Amino acid sequence: MFYYGAAYYPEHRDPVKWEYDLDLMQKAHINALRVGEFAWKRFEPSNGKYDFSWLDNFIEKAYYRGIRILLCPPMRTVPSWLALSHKDMFIIDYEGRRLEFGSRYTFCINHPLLREKAFALAEKMANHYKNNPAIMGWHLDNEYGDEPDCHCTLCTNVWHEWLKKRYSNISSLNYAWGNVFWGLEYNSFEQIPTPAFTKAPHNPAHILNWRRFRSDCTVQTIAAHAKTIRKAGAVQPVTTNFQALWNPRTNYFDAATHLDVCGTNYYPPYGSYCPETSFALSALRSYKNKNFYIHELRSGSHTIPGEVATPTPGEVMKLGFHVIANGADGIFFFRWRQCPFGCEQTHGSVTGFDGQPTRIYHEVAELGEKIRKLEPFLEDTIIKSSVAILYDFQTRWLMELNNRWAGPVNLYMDRCRLLYTTLRLHGINVDTVGKNSDFTKY
Repeated sequence: MFYYGAAYYPEHRDPVKWEYDLDLMQKAHINALRVGEFAWKRFEPSNGKYDFSWLDNFIEKAYYRGIRILLCPPMRTVPSWLALSHKDMFIIDYEGRRLEFGSRYTFCINHPLLREKAFALAEKMANHYKNNPAIMGWHLDNEYGDEPDCHCTLCTNVWHEWLKKRYSNISSLNYAWGNVFWGLEYNSFEQIPTPAFTKAPHNPAHILNWRRFRSDCTVQTIAAHAKTIRKAGAVQPVTTNFQALWNPRTNYFDAATHLDVCGTNYYPPYGSYCPETSFALSALRSYKNKNFYIHELRSGSHTIPGEVATPTPGEVMKLGFHVIANGADGIFFFRWRQCPFGCEQTHGSVTGFDGQPTRIYHEVAELGEKIRKLEPFLEDTIIKSSVAILYDFQTRWLMELNNRWAGPVNLYMDRCRLLYTTLRLHGINVDTVGKNSDFTKY
């Protein structure tokens, strides 16, 4: 089944308006909605007191109209009642500053209480919805890996344990890292700092291993989050949204092993032919060697002052078919309704602030009608490529140290995109390969 929908936030909308929105969705051939990633406070208003009744009501109305739900158990947008009573849960950045409540992704994913409470919520949600036919899948949190690196005491201790497991003894680490240079040899793992703010660049081996460590922290959290949902008996596919290629902090080849379907956010520029942006879709397709979902697809005009980001007629249609042609089995526009409050008030959307149809809505509806007619032909299709580009996260980490000795920070990705674009302009389909890839078919 091809899923066609949008991100929708019923907690932002007066419930008396839900049916109006859902009716518009039905007319636009929407059959799925991504819901819940920022709603922890609504799911658990106070410690241990869960409330899914509001979402039950919404889901019933959606399913009545043939619209299913991609449900997002939240993780890193912690409610105030929990966060403000445990200040050690907040990230300490590389300059030693503790982040504050009032934004998003400000919490240490290694904190045991955060993990306990987030996984408890995921378990409650899975138990409550696992047999609900309206649920088409589980979307873990939102944009895993987008939080800043944490340098708190807890992360420092986990870092030391990670190093011990990797190197066994401190002499092996000193030799592998070349710590004799600049007199950086250590006597014990406990002496090794996180690469926080300092005068000159850190040893590149130190940074590379820190990047490996931070990626492993994220991947392990994704794995534990997915395991919690499956252990509760949920059988629907598990996914989450990677961040195309602009955020390389997580090794997505590793993360993909814990998911049933990979997905991404995709915001290519309007008005230009940019074949290099589809390199992100080739990479996404390669993480599991299968098709994928677009969990956030650019939709309407961004009304950001000073920026022009308005799709001309036909561009949303073109973008939809672009991602389908690259292997998408599902599209979720971001977002359904333009939000009248918060940091993303100027973000593009399918409908306006008032929820009324816009030019973009009518184009989304037209695209939905075309997809509905094409769906029998799209089922079980795959992308066949005869050429692959090696895309390696660890190489990228080592070349993006942001110091002059490593060269221009964009050198690695610029070369990957140049190679990809050149091949595509010659009509050659391209995969990417990396860790866990099957190299034998090329």
